[in-house]
Amino acid sequence: MLAVTRLLPSVLHECDLPLPELGAARLDGEVYSIDECFAPIDQANTPQARAHALWSLAGDRVIAEGESALWVYGHLNDPPRRHTVCVPRTNRITVHRAGRMVVRETRMAPGDTQLIDRMRITSPTRTAFDLVTGQVFGLREHAALVWLVDRLGADVSACRSRIGSTTHRPGRRAALDRLYAVDHPDASNQPALTRYTS
Repeated sequence: MLAVTRLLPSVLHECDLPLPELGAARLDGEVYSIDECFAPIDQANTPQARAHALWSLAGDRVIAEGESALWVYGHLNDPPRRHTVCVPRTNRITVHRAGRMVVRETRMAPGDTQLIDRMRITSPTRTAFDLVTGQVFGLREHAALVWLVDRLGADVSACRSRIGSTTHRPGRRAALDRLYAVDHPDASNQPALTRYTS
């Protein structure tokens, strides 16, 4: 039986206890998996716990974005098979566990990230912006966008202004249409779901 005491962190990984012991505790129903980490069964599966689990994999020099951010926030029940993270273009870093990480360089503006536990995550508004400007946008992405706006207060107007300020951005018209579909869910013409469905 695993002795989970107050001296142990609320999210456990193989640096805290041997992996066979953690695996046995999971089979005994004493802990459950949070990505590659574990948490005591009475510990809630919160954004803080998910962020801590992701931080243990990715470290604190990258920023979780895309599906990884959506998982941390609670929109996705299961972690992505490969986490999506980014780094500012001015940074030159090596990411450990590269097999589980998709890393891209990008520009970050003030307010684009927030700290959850020890992990930097793209803010709800930046996550929404990345969704609507992505190459793939279907019903799944639309549902995530609506969730970010309704549940986390992602700012549609800020996304629209940011898109409008970059007149040469590829897919600009499509991104604005996707935002329009969120602002006008009952509109008879929803181009984001008819013309740009993946």
